[in-house]
Amino acid sequence: MAIRYKVVTLERKSMISLNTDIGKYLRTYEKGKKVKAVRGSLGIMTFKQRQQAEKFIDGPFRCKFRVLRVKTTIRGKRPKFISRFWRLSRSDQLAALRRCYRLKFTQQTESPPKGTLCYSSVEVID
Repeated sequence: MAIRYKVVTLERKSMISLNTDIGKYLRTYEKGKKVKAVRGSLGIMTFKQRQQAEKFIDGPFRCKFRVLRVKTTIRGKRPKFISRFWRLSRSDQLAALRRCYRLKFTQQTESPPKGTLCYSSVEVID
């Protein structure tokens, strides 16, 4: 078992890439519950250290997110890439932006931040 750190919204929802279907990938992280990733996805993105998760959300939108502790029972995988563009769990606020800039957001990836590990499932501690 390993303890990892998961970035979620204040409503305990997933951060979702702008170029994905929010209904398919959105997850809620409730204390004590197991959360499973979508089959075929990169998995649930976590960080090895709290400081790494906090650095990931550092910036003007920091107040919109929180870091939760999660535990894992399987070995994580470091993804080769992640999306550059993220949205909050409220798809209606950014739906228009997504439509306007769809071509710019498509296939825009970058190397994952230091400490990133993805899992097929995690259990929420807090």
